[in-house]
Amino acid sequence: MSDTLFPLDPLPPLPRARNGIWDALAMVFGEPTTRTNTSLRGRVAASLGEAGATPDQILDRARVWPLHFPGATLTETALEKHWDRLGRPVLRGSTRDVERAVRRLRIVGGSDG
Repeated sequence: MSDTLFPLDPLPPLPRARNGIWDALAMVFGEPTTRTNTSLRGRVAASLGEAGATPDQILDRARVWPLHFPGATLTETALEKHWDRLGRPVLRGSTRDVERAVRRLRIVGGSDG
């Protein structure tokens, strides 16, 4: 049999299995679009999974980031690096920082207050 008699269409890529940690990271940072960022996302998701992270914890800790690190940009690697610290009470922060984070939490989390 020849390939020309029975041409096969390439199979479409299989959809990836749902991964709650990946999905939570995508909610915070968006979907990665490059091979490098996809690889980085995989490493961060695996590390957070090994640490016992849940999707809700990822969202919660991303929301409190400004309280722990005012003015600093949250990245995937920063979330991973400071995972334990983000789960603890804030060591510093002004009332204004707290109020701003609460407003952001309401906007991002959709809470009615």
